[in-house]
Amino acid sequence: MSIDWDLVSKITVPLVAAAIGAICKDVIERRARLVSFVGHVSSFNVRNPDMNAPAFQVGTHVTVVRNAGRRVANNVSIAHQVLPDYQIFPAVMHEVRQLPGGGNEIFIPRLVPGEEITISYMYQSPLTASNIIGSIKCDEGFTKVLNVMLTPQWPKWVIRTLWCFVLVGFITTAYVFTTLVNTILSHV
Repeated sequence: MSIDWDLVSKITVPLVAAAIGAICKDVIERRARLVSFVGHVSSFNVRNPDMNAPAFQVGTHVTVVRNAGRRVANNVSIAHQVLPDYQIFPAVMHEVRQLPGGGNEIFIPRLVPGEEITISYMYQSPLTASNIIGSIKCDEGFTKVLNVMLTPQWPKWVIRTLWCFVLVGFITTAYVFTTLVNTILSHV
């Protein structure tokens, strides 16, 4: 059985070119890339020390903003429909600005690559987490909002081994596919 190298090249060359293009884009582009996610959301019933006064509800949540890119993220703005009491950790230089259409934004001049900040909010009912945060952006673009779930992290050697298995599986599938196509075409 002979291998039709023309067919193999027609299939593999675009795939290899796409992979090389993606790698080159990542290496050459080297830009700031903001990602964010909302951490815990919770509320507490707080009893008033004065026994005659009713209890009240306090809500809290956390928004995490990270520069996952390779360049400095300039002029990071975190818009809020309503800005309740907040705290930023670790402490970074920032200012609160009024937005023209109403609301406020927390303005941070820069986040270096890999820098991560956590903004903790505390507010009273009827305000909820969904009524607080707006868009998050920087000069380089909007943030990518992640839906996160806490999971254990595997060691790098396990992940690399799994990727090797994926690569072997891809090569095997491509070989079987080209062999199957070659066999079908040789019988036609």
